[in-house]
Amino acid sequence: MNRKVSNEKILVVDVHNHLHSYIYEEALSDMDCTVTLYRSSHVSLEKAFEFAIRNSYTCLYLITLDGNINLGLIKTLFRIKFSSSRIMICSNLFAFYKLNKLSLGTIFFLIALRASSRFKVFVSDPLLEKRLYKSFCKDKIIFSPDFILDRELVKPENSSLGDIPFLIPRAIPIIGLFGRLNNKKCIVQLVSSLSSYVLTGRKLKFFFVIAGPYGDLPSTTLESLESLSNSGVVHYHPDFLQEKLLYNLISASHAIWSVQNNFHGSSGIFTRSCAYGIPPIVSTASTLGNVTLKHNLGYCIDVKNFYTSFLRLLDLMQDSSLHSELAANSLNYSRDKTEQHFRSILSNTISDLA
Repeated sequence: MNRKVSNEKILVVDVHNHLHSYIYEEALSDMDCTVTLYRSSHVSLEKAFEFAIRNSYTCLYLITLDGNINLGLIKTLFRIKFSSSRIMICSNLFAFYKLNKLSLGTIFFLIALRASSRFKVFVSDPLLEKRLYKSFCKDKIIFSPDFILDRELVKPENSSLGDIPFLIPRAIPIIGLFGRLNNKKCIVQLVSSLSSYVLTGRKLKFFFVIAGPYGDLPSTTLESLESLSNSGVVHYHPDFLQEKLLYNLISASHAIWSVQNNFHGSSGIFTRSCAYGIPPIVSTASTLGNVTLKHNLGYCIDVKNFYTSFLRLLDLMQDSSLHSELAANSLNYSRDKTEQHFRSILSNTISDLA
């Protein structure tokens, strides 16, 4: 049950100019309080804190999804502890994987977090209870699952590919890979595996739609990707897709590529995939891999033995009964990951801090 926060003025500060801030702003707008969004890629945490005090905000909600743990943050935490101003801070501050890598900054951050009575952090780590830093910081770190606001916007049975600015074979199941194309998503290994598969003379029974701007990848990978696209094995679209088109493609896909290499943070594409009942493809060596295996949500690939695992993946995805089971599990898993749940967690947190 939500607790009353009607007297609160919440300042949502996005210090890294993320699109996610609009999702949080919209989710918070239904709360019985005043919500203001302050978006800037240049504002520091100290300035955000000072701005909130000057304008009589009682709650500062920080959005820093890149996991920025630095000296400025630690100084701000101690300032809050000794400040006479009635201000509290909530945040989805860090990508939790950084706290699993012990460093001097991490240690000071955890000490400052534990000492502060007016600061709590939200993380979307489904394995939070197993983390050592959770027990050290007691109730200061709270599980808040990723959510989407429009899970009913595009249903698979109502999806339309008519507005897509490129041709997709209708008879072949789509595997979607969307977002910035960088090494974190194992694009190099995927493109190499697709090229090797085609060179063996075998016909690929899935059509890969790879859409997003080119990131920190070798030029040879881009050349191979463009070659595969020209030959009709995949379609490579070098830009971000507009939202409606992206949602249509996700809902029409057979599976969604959510593989993360050496990264254990949350994934919006994973959340949306599950919300539409589309099985994700993840790395076994990741938090998303652990969650996927535990709840039997989708397909897993071993990034250390990529090509062999990739071949097995292609075979598994042709099992229609397995695919139906994974799709149902994904949808069920996502049903309580709603903005209402998020608002409830935030309301209770604000009431506890007030």
